[in-house]
Amino acid sequence: MNDALLTDTLSVVVRSASIARLPMLDEALFSLACQHWKKLDVVLALQAPSAEFLAAAQATLARQPWRDGVSHQVLAVPAAPGFDARARLLSEGAKAARGEFLAFLDDDDIVYQRGYERLIARLRARPDAVLAVGGTRLAFLDALDDYYFIRRKQDGFFAWGSRRFDLFRDNFIPIHSYVLARARLPADVLRFSDEHVPLEDYEFLLRAATIGPFETSERLFPVAEYRIHPGNTIWDGEATDTAHDSALARARTLIARDQKALRMTITRSEWQELQAALSPPPAPAGQPLAAIAAPEHRFLHRRADTIYRLLDRYPRLSNALGAMVARFRRA
Repeated sequence: MNDALLTDTLSVVVRSASIARLPMLDEALFSLACQHWKKLDVVLALQAPSAEFLAAAQATLARQPWRDGVSHQVLAVPAAPGFDARARLLSEGAKAARGEFLAFLDDDDIVYQRGYERLIARLRARPDAVLAVGGTRLAFLDALDDYYFIRRKQDGFFAWGSRRFDLFRDNFIPIHSYVLARARLPADVLRFSDEHVPLEDYEFLLRAATIGPFETSERLFPVAEYRIHPGNTIWDGEATDTAHDSALARARTLIARDQKALRMTITRSEWQELQAALSPPPAPAGQPLAAIAAPEHRFLHRRADTIYRLLDRYPRLSNALGAMVARFRRA
């Protein structure tokens, strides 16, 4: 535990790696300036910024309508050209953060005005929880030249999990949808691994899950938006699948290493269900392995990706499906 942590203060680490995303960074920071939670400590972590990027980011941070008493700082995190330092930005930002509570935000996402207030209330109500999770809406972004806007929003995509050990099947907790209680996590757990990019946030949650329970009662109540646009790594296809498999392999390693710690924090039936979920299904007699269904953890990502791309490409199909659903609800 860090004795220097500021009581009742929420530190938010915002990461950004490109000057081209300054308009989105502006909106992300504005969403923080509008928070009802008054005691904020904002840490803006930039990846190897040029002098122009650094100056522009500092100006963007300074012009927000911050409440009195809000502190903010900019970190210039060094990285070799071409290196993806997103995990390092989070780790360095967490080291510089001073609040009792900690949250993370990417430069292309936003948090709703009372989101943090609601999550901190849940953490206070559950002294055993290491983090509190809220709901996340998908917001689909369109662009016309240098002008962009949100075309539509959708609930429920990140709602397939509810219990902590569901995380070992697949990640249902976006990085900006939770608040951490700093003092409830060992210092060596609060780090992000370069080896697991672009799922460094998932690997962190897997380790946090072996420390204590997650407060998920607010997981369906929207506290943030995940903005979908061509730069999202969640839609990067094969590269994301490879990283996803690596993170799941890490989950199995964690289970083997921290089995005792994990079993102390979940019920026996949950443990048995988790073991069954992570074990490969037995091949039916006479049926080749290739005929076995794909693992459950890949199903939702792939099906959702296909559906979203089809609906985006064919507006008439999207409208027809919407009309059919509306008729079904009225029936």
